[in-house]
Amino acid sequence: MNEISDEFKIVVVDAIKTLCLKYKQKHRTLMNFLSNMLRDEGGFQYKKAIVETILVIIAALPEAKEAGNKSNFIILFPSPLHQVPNHCHYRTFPLV
Repeated sequence: MNEISDEFKIVVVDAIKTLCLKYKQKHRTLMNFLSNMLRDEGGFQYKKAIVETILVIIAALPEAKEAGNKSNFIILFPSPLHQVPNHCHYRTFPLV
């Protein structure tokens, strides 16, 4: 997908988001594809669209959290840091 413009790639990312929300059982395959797209070259808006799509999918599909945790991509974008308290369990006792 390197020869395709970033604007068209963003359209593809939006289409993947729509597909994932429509066909919920395919979220693992689509999340894997998104993580591979995140590794490809592209501009800031393209990467931002991918990260926002991943966050929307995780918010809409609770079972997608597991797929997001098991995938091996690292999101270098500050927005996911704001989502950590929403998706993590809190401990009531200190770790020793």
